[in-house]
Amino acid sequence: MASCLLVPSLASADVKPEISSPEDGAIVDTTFWVEVSRGTFEHCSVGGCDELKDLDVTLRANGKYAASADFEGQPSVALEVTLEPGEYELEADGEVSGVGKSITVTVEGPPDVPQPPLEDGCSVVDEGGAGLPLGGALMLFAGLWRRRRGAEERASASTPGRS
Repeated sequence: MASCLLVPSLASADVKPEISSPEDGAIVDTTFWVEVSRGTFEHCSVGGCDELKDLDVTLRANGKYAASADFEGQPSVALEVTLEPGEYELEADGEVSGVGKSITVTVEGPPDVPQPPLEDGCSVVDEGGAGLPLGGALMLFAGLWRRRRGAEERASASTPGRS
């Protein structure tokens, strides 16, 4: 009976990792920071109890890997996350403490803006296709010049009195 008194309740000592920022329901940009506090787990055996602290944490968005970080002895860590626009359930999974309470965020992206063309049309050096617009224009010009020159030669040959 005395041995039962030496083992404390495990449920009261466990602390799951907690997402402290952004708030649940927040609207965020496509790249944002998530702050997570460290979780702990109390492991008890016949020899006594030890408090184990998470050394690292993995952040998941809708169940898929989003980011991870090492606590490096600190009580919390900030993780930079980049997600496509949409709604996500974020959860932090501590190495020893397990998964904490999840939050929901809505990622808003920039409005659909037409992207400018990659080439500026002024390149003369062909570096992976960058010179093709100017090169194509030169080829077209050369072909038109040859065609005009040939037409002039044919016209002068058919004109009486010209040689």
